[in-house]
Amino acid sequence: MPVTSPSGSSLKPYTNVRFAISLDFTRLLTLYPRHSSLVYNPAVSSRNFKIALIALLTATTFAQEPASAPTAKPSDKPQVRVNYLNVCAPAAADQQELETVLSRITPKPVFSADMEISRGRSTLNPSDLVVNTGQPTQLSTSVSSWVRIRHDFPESGPLTSAQYSFSVTDKHVSETLVVHFRDTKDVLQVSITDSVEADDSSQVARELTPADRIRIERFGKPSIVLARCPNNDQSALEPFFGHATMLMNAYRRAFDTSDTIPAELTRLAHRAATRPKKAASAPAKPQ
Repeated sequence: MPVTSPSGSSLKPYTNVRFAISLDFTRLLTLYPRHSSLVYNPAVSSRNFKIALIALLTATTFAQEPASAPTAKPSDKPQVRVNYLNVCAPAAADQQELETVLSRITPKPVFSADMEISRGRSTLNPSDLVVNTGQPTQLSTSVSSWVRIRHDFPESGPLTSAQYSFSVTDKHVSETLVVHFRDTKDVLQVSITDSVEADDSSQVARELTPADRIRIERFGKPSIVLARCPNNDQSALEPFFGHATMLMNAYRRAFDTSDTIPAELTRLAHRAATRPKKAASAPAKPQ
C-alpha cells in the first residue's frame, strides 16, 4: 500500500535496508521504546535512531560466523607402519640401551624352587627351516629335536624367569637364552642366541659357543637387535657380543647344560628308536 506525506507526495519505504541478515524489529523497539511509533516515513526518524540502527546492523553483520570448512573424512584403510632394524650396526642410542639392559641381567643367577625341563620333536616346513637356520634350504621338511629348561627367580628380584633351549635340526645346532623382566614398562625380555654347524650335538652342549645375536623386546617401542654380519666391520661392537657370551656361559653353568642336554637328547633318540612302527596295510582284495 503506498505511503503519502502530509503534502500529498508519494513516499517509498526503506526497502534498501533488507540485508542478507535478519533483524528482529520487535527486539529493536524494546531496546528503544521512545521510537515505538516508528513508521516507514523518514520525516519522523531522528538522528539518534539512525545511529543506533547503523550500530546494530554493523554488530549483527560481524556476529555472523563464516561457514566452517568441511572436515576431511577419515580414511577407512588401516595405517601400516614398518620399522627397519639395522642389525649389523645399531644406532648410538640403541647401543646405549643394549649396554644398559645387558647390565641389568645378573651373571650369578639364584633361582627359586620352581623349574621345568621339557623335550620334544617338531616337524618343520621350509619356511621354519629358514627362520631357524638363517639359510635357504632345499629340503621339503625336516625334524627338529629340542630340549628346554626353565628356572624361576625369587619374587624379590628384578627378573621373573630364565629359559634355555637347545635345538638340533639335521647338522644345525642353536642355543637360545631368554630372560624375562619383572617390570615390563620398558623391557619385556632379552634373548641371546648362538648357532653352529656340527655333527655331534652333544659336544656342542659341552662347549662354550660365542653368542651371535642379541634381541631386546621393548614395550611400545621397536625391538633392538644386534647380529653378527660377516661382511661388516663390527670391531666396535665386540664388547656387546662379549658381554652376551659371558651371560650365556653363566646360565649354561647354572642350568648344568653340559650334562642335562646330552642326557635329554639321548632319551629323546631312544624313544624315537623304540617307537612302534605302523603296520603296513594289507593290499585290497580284488573285486
